[in-house]
Amino acid sequence: MYERCSVKLADMGIFHSANSCRDKIKKLKQDYKKIKDYNNKSGNSSGEAGQLSGLETSELSPPDRNSSTCSSPFPPSKRKRKRARADNFIDTIVAMEDRRAEASKENEDRRAMVSKEIREEQLVHSRKAQEAEEQLLMVMARQADVSARQVEQQNTFQIGLLGVLSELVKSNRPSSL
Repeated sequence: MYERCSVKLADMGIFHSANSCRDKIKKLKQDYKKIKDYNNKSGNSSGEAGQLSGLETSELSPPDRNSSTCSSPFPPSKRKRKRARADNFIDTIVAMEDRRAEASKENEDRRAMVSKEIREEQLVHSRKAQEAEEQLLMVMARQADVSARQVEQQNTFQIGLLGVLSELVKSNRPSSL
């Protein structure tokens, strides 16, 4: 029973262990008994003086599903109020589950939107990286062209210089040889 209580609370986003659920229910029962005893001693047993004056012991324990007749010691008018409280409790639980479902849907929508934004940012960064890589390749191609022209100019200069030196050497040679 306490494990189921813990699981239901976890479904609502409230995380407590089965032991803490057991301790809380035990504490509620103790408080109920103290208030009931106090009300009996002070004469407030029929009034609304206590914190849990409307809460009955049978509400704290599971219902007897095998019983075909109502075994409540309270008159039918009190049983109706109990039933109404149970209906209100169920309505509250249903409303809480609806709110949780709405919140879950909103969270899913937010996650989907954030995921889409992240994918778009990744595409933008990928495009920028590709553009940067293309620019780098263009710069490297230009540098290679410049280097090739420099090498060609150096070769032309060296060939020309060798030609000039060769003519100087020929002109400075004595013709007698």
